[in-house]
Amino acid sequence: MADTSISNLGSISTLADADLFVAVDDTDTTTKNLTATVVLSYIQDNTDLTDLNNVDATSPTDGQVLSYDTASGNWQASSLSTAATVLDELNDVATASPSDGQVLTYDTASSLWEPADIPAVSIALTDITDVDTTTPTDGQVLAYDTSTSSWGPIDSVSGATDLDELNDVVVSTPLAGHILVYSTADTAFVNQAPDLSVELNTQTATSYTLVLGDAGGIIEMNTSAANEVVIPTNASVAFTVGTIVNVSQYGTGTTSITGTSGVTINGVSGGSADMNDQYDGATLYKRATDEWVLQGGVGAVA
Repeated sequence: MADTSISNLGSISTLADADLFVAVDDTDTTTKNLTATVVLSYIQDNTDLTDLNNVDATSPTDGQVLSYDTASGNWQASSLSTAATVLDELNDVATASPSDGQVLTYDTASSLWEPADIPAVSIALTDITDVDTTTPTDGQVLAYDTSTSSWGPIDSVSGATDLDELNDVVVSTPLAGHILVYSTADTAFVNQAPDLSVELNTQTATSYTLVLGDAGGIIEMNTSAANEVVIPTNASVAFTVGTIVNVSQYGTGTTSITGTSGVTINGVSGGSADMNDQYDGATLYKRATDEWVLQGGVGAVA
């Protein structure tokens, strides 16, 4: 092979035993002549890990691996770390001499999980700190007391089963048809017969026009002069259909019952009828918007 510079080594495709290499040592500026055979022999003889400059695998044992050592900058033979197979092999667990039934609890002082007895669990109300069950009796219940911030026994409260067990109801010898009416004197509802009385409206004038307050009541005309009871139109006084008004002639003056223009009495528009005599009575009932029916001690409507 012709003389070749280092920069031309990349173009060398074949080597012959007679090819000569020149090795230059920069430290002492000496040269050494190497044949291709010598170079190849050196490369082939250095095939073990221990021949590598950054590997220190002196006397490895079965199962060891190469791990990097930053202190020496070498890969060294070392044993693999084995995984824990029991709790005590873990760094943060100390299970020295555990006893039956113990559990692992964390100890902040040692930063370890250590065996300890299971804390006692309350199995009765008296074991609970906010319950006071001093001398309970049959049927009592636990109620919260804000003054003691605890639950304590009290007598159970049952609901009323009868009206007279209620605090605001007084029932005394009830009879058929009795109702409960509020009494301010008793500050309670009391039983009594229903009040079936009606409003009595006594008039002494010679003319009276019905008002809504007369519904269901009695208009008593008490005068010696002729007088009239006037039924207004629905537009003026809107009685409910079905309203009843009673009229009585108490005085000696004849009482007439008259419909205002537009009001029909017994089929007669604006009709009128006179009471027969003193103490006679008549009943009016409204059957339509401006239609009334007159019954009782009266003459014909005209």
